[in-house]
Amino acid sequence: MKKKIVVYLYHGDLNRFIYVHNETIKHLQRKFKNNFFFLDVGPLVYKEYKKKKIKNEHYHLIENVTKLENFLSNNNVHCFLSLGKSFRYFKILRLLKKHRVSLYEDFSIGLLKQNKYFTSKNRFIVNFIKHKLKFIEFFIFRLFVLLNFLPKIDVCFEGNKQNIKIIKKQIGQKIQKKFNINIAYKRKILHINSRAYSSLSHNFHKLQEKYILFLDGGFDHPDVLTHSHNHTEKNRKKYYYYLEQNLLALQKIYKKKIIFSVHPKVSSKKISRYIDNRKIKILKYNTQKYILNAHTIVCHESSTVFDAILLKKRIIHLKGDVMGPFYKDRNNYYPSKIKIPSLELKNFKEITKKKIEIFFTNRYELYDNYIYNFVKNFNDYKEIFFKKKISLLKKNDNLSGGLQIAEFIDKC
Repeated sequence: MKKKIVVYLYHGDLNRFIYVHNETIKHLQRKFKNNFFFLDVGPLVYKEYKKKKIKNEHYHLIENVTKLENFLSNNNVHCFLSLGKSFRYFKILRLLKKHRVSLYEDFSIGLLKQNKYFTSKNRFIVNFIKHKLKFIEFFIFRLFVLLNFLPKIDVCFEGNKQNIKIIKKQIGQKIQKKFNINIAYKRKILHINSRAYSSLSHNFHKLQEKYILFLDGGFDHPDVLTHSHNHTEKNRKKYYYYLEQNLLALQKIYKKKIIFSVHPKVSSKKISRYIDNRKIKILKYNTQKYILNAHTIVCHESSTVFDAILLKKRIIHLKGDVMGPFYKDRNNYYPSKIKIPSLELKNFKEITKKKIEIFFTNRYELYDNYIYNFVKNFNDYKEIFFKKKISLLKKNDNLSGGLQIAEFIDKC
């Protein structure tokens, strides 16, 4: 009988990958111990792939197709897939299909997905012209999945009830439900507790109000160039100047230290060229720890804002044309969902405590309608976080999302 092995199939920066999926990885390592691995398939994706010195006993570099095929054929593999749908991944995906690997997606992060290409007729046309190859790759990928040449996702673990509703409205899901014909890309969708809930449910007693924390939305994120155009140096200086002035204005109001939490895909050194590290402390990773200790969270659009929402922190949103077209839609996300102060970057001189605090007169109920989508048992969440009923954490619906995933795979 083949041994059950659980793997994350990926390429790129392992530390960033672990940071994003830390909650699930932690529980999988506890449950499967020496039968859990990170498979880095970078050499199969890129001709020139730099070997990295990685000190992690669970890490394996897959240098060639033969090595991957041997691994898949000799084990009962349960795989978390972190690859794209472009041509460069077809060979790997075909091997996964050939060896009947059980495939999972971990969307415990819970961020609402917004389709970049199909939001409107005009957007569709513009994006088709700009990303024609991506469209062609996507449609060929879907055709090969339909023809059973490439694999489907067996289980999608989703941390957001709204996302599940969106997925179930897709045509493949509708046909599967009505005619019992299995053509949907995701065979099964399971709602689990979101990553933020899972991580914070055991740490709510550590809450403090020490800092003003800025969550970097990735002004210099690689996606900006992919989906829009790169910032000019003049524009970049203007953005960071406005941002720094807003943070310093808030520091003057609340008398708190400022921490700039750098986006995982952005260089801290780059930020240091524009933000004065003597006035604002620039840090990367450990964001959740600083959210626990934050008095006020400042953001544009970031998945980690949800941690602050769960803990019912003050959240101030910043926006501005200086950020460019890529962020125009993204920056409307949180203000459209929750009534939080949304300030223009260039109007930093107009910030007052009164204008901000008027939004937070009833802070402990302000976020409830939004939070409801991200926890399996909303009533228990309120009892756990704000009445300290720790015993409720033992109920199945209140378990960590990562533990819910590990338990599911263990029973497969």
